[in-house]
Amino acid sequence: MDTKKCSKCGTTQNISEFGKDSDKPGGHTSQCKECRRKYYHKNKPKISAYHRRYYDDHVEEIAAYHKTYHEKNKVRISEYAKKYHDDNKGRIEESRLTKENAFGDEFLKQCEEDDQVLRKLREENEKKWAQYKIRAV
Repeated sequence: MDTKKCSKCGTTQNISEFGKDSDKPGGHTSQCKECRRKYYHKNKPKISAYHRRYYDDHVEEIAAYHKTYHEKNKVRISEYAKKYHDDNKGRIEESRLTKENAFGDEFLKQCEEDDQVLRKLREENEKKWAQYKIRAV
């Protein structure tokens, strides 16, 4: 078994206790998973603020990347979604029923309203949908 010494806590641990990092010479992070977890929890507000700032500063680039990725991987994403739905039909139905039971008529009313809004949007944008489908093929 391979072992490695954590640069933060100094303990020697099994290599599986270190995250993978292909940029590092050994292929693993220099800090063990536990030390990284502690650092993240200690600095969560600071890390979250950084990520929020980064997203706000790069929103167009991120959106363009996601659009390009989705276009290039449309088939794979669709297959994954179908497989997930097939594999998790019971969980999905159970979740829906749990929400329905928890929120009762409110939940059903909101679902109906959401469906009506989507139907209305699709009807209003029928030409746009048709053009999108033509381009996608």
